[in-house]
Amino acid sequence: MTSLNNAGSNPDYFEVDHDTNACCWSWNDVAQFRTSAQFLGYAFAYIFGSPVPPGQTWQHSATGMGTACKQSGIVPDLYTFESWESNLQPSVTVPETTQSTFMATVYGFRLSGLFPF
Repeated sequence: MTSLNNAGSNPDYFEVDHDTNACCWSWNDVAQFRTSAQFLGYAFAYIFGSPVPPGQTWQHSATGMGTACKQSGIVPDLYTFESWESNLQPSVTVPETTQSTFMATVYGFRLSGLFPF
């Protein structure tokens, strides 16, 4: 981030998209990314949902990431919900009032207090 900043290439956000299935990382690492980005004047964004760990659904993955961020004191400036899963369930986006939709996950995320309102 410092090199990017020194080069004068200043994006609005620094967005983290990490593989929670990968080895050897911690939520503290994500918190350090947030701190570094904000120190350099970037907003911090986090992508929730993908990749899905074995034995979970996309909804469980997104909510689990949100819960871990909240418990770790990580408050993104921008919350991104995306999926690159080839067999995403749910495959329907709206309405948020139907349990098996993409937006129902985001709605549940909010009801669970995972947004900083």
